[in-house]
Amino acid sequence: MNIYHPNYQLPFRCGYNTRKPFPEGTHGFLYYNSPPAGVSPAAGELRFRLTPGDDPASFDQGSDLQVDTGLPWCIPLLKIVATSQKNQSQQFQPIQKLLRDDGFVTPALLETCTAMLNANNHYPNGRIIHSFGQLFHIGFDQVKFGFYTLSMNQLQSINCGGFYHDRMKQISPYSGGYTMIH
Repeated sequence: MNIYHPNYQLPFRCGYNTRKPFPEGTHGFLYYNSPPAGVSPAAGELRFRLTPGDDPASFDQGSDLQVDTGLPWCIPLLKIVATSQKNQSQQFQPIQKLLRDDGFVTPALLETCTAMLNANNHYPNGRIIHSFGQLFHIGFDQVKFGFYTLSMNQLQSINCGGFYHDRMKQISPYSGGYTMIH
């Protein structure tokens, strides 16, 4: 995927769902979804808006690209910062620079994100829960699942055993999943 900006073009590699390419014929706009008032600014995320055309005026007619669980495809700001910080990949460094240059994130917010990540040596690779009423997905056949909770200034990792996993028999008698409201 290439990102077109009035001042430059950025190559950007990312998958849609578990490193799969975006669905054939996908077109629209990559945008930054700022968190609502009262939620940590670190809860921002990059999303992809599917639109009927390439005119920015069609943005409101579109809908967010969804993953298999029905949740919006997104890359959390904390993941963008963590990946850039640890130099695991340089894929997010141009995005981080673009978000900063266009004023969507401030240097102070990036420093706050870095401090939260460094506090417990987190690398957020799962869902980040930041408020009540936020949807998240749980697979019934999972042996365990993890997510992160985000307060105004702290990120915590939570790991839970699968709801229906039989530890003795090492099986999960149910399959499927549910997208829950926290």
